[in-house]
Parts: sequence; C-alpha cells; structure tokens
Amino acid sequence: MPRGDIDKIAKETGFSGVVWIDRGGQIEFAKAYGLASRTYRVANTLDTRFGIASGSKGSPPSPCSRWPRTAC
Repeated sequence: MPRGDIDKIAKETGFSGVVWIDRGGQIEFAKAYGLASRTYRVANTLDTRFGIASGSKGSPPSPCSRWPRTAC
C-alpha cells in the first residue's frame, strides 16, 4: 500500500493512533496520527503510550456458556 494511501485513510476515518510497519527488523513506515488527549489537544507521537490493557481483555463467559444448551 502506498504511504499516501495510509495518510488518506487516516484522514478520511479520523484515525487517532500510530501506524508502524516493520519487516525483518527494518522500519518501513512509522507515523503518528490524531490526538493523544482531545481535552488538552496533545498530539500522538511515535512514543505515545496507549492504555489498551482493558481493550484486549475478553469478556467472562456467561452462565449459559458453561451448561449444555438445553439447560439455558
């Protein structure tokens, strides 16, 4: 994908974050987009730390997922 396409998609979608493409230990593309803090208007950088721990957690199983379908 041409680098200009990445910029275009980021702009069109309002993407806020970092795009980092690394192949074989070589950085092919790295760029930050949008704001790290909308409140304080602080821009994202390549060094911005993102709080994603909760976003990567799965939800706990529902009680019905532990029982045979006929029990729910």
